[in-house]
Amino acid sequence: MPIIVEDGTGLPNANSFTSVSYADVYFSDRQVQAWASLTTPAKEAALIKATDYIVLWVSNQFKGVQKTEEQGLPFPRVQTGLPTEMPAQLLKATCEYAVRAASAPLNDDVTVDSTGQIIQKLVERVGPIEDETTYHVPSELSFVGKRRPIPAADGLMKFLLRNTGGGVIRN
Repeated sequence: MPIIVEDGTGLPNANSFTSVSYADVYFSDRQVQAWASLTTPAKEAALIKATDYIVLWVSNQFKGVQKTEEQGLPFPRVQTGLPTEMPAQLLKATCEYAVRAASAPLNDDVTVDSTGQIIQKLVERVGPIEDETTYHVPSELSFVGKRRPIPAADGLMKFLLRNTGGGVIRN
């Protein structure tokens, strides 16, 4: 599937928040050689993976509401305080996730046992043999998967998310 970049109008088939040309300039300004060495198809795939990652992990936390019900991605949004165009923080964060997605998965797979339960911790000792398994206990707020922190991108995303009540910041 070719890359279809959201242009701020709410495209129903968009699969990336940003374009290869935007990412090329972004990484060129920062002299990130890992991005420059990728082929265009690899860059497109990485941007699509990064967009998928953002949608998977934080789309339900974005400020405001989608501009239209038909749009393929959670941006553009309608909300006072957010830009009417595609926010620069979102485009930059997509780039940061993409450069990592080009070399490694953004999500770690989960481990399940033969019953299909998610293993959170598995300890095996030999002599005398001992097994200890701790299973993941699902809740409404938990997601199946392991999210690896990516500070450069995660920091950009926080400006686009609703306040989840994490405390007070004082100067």
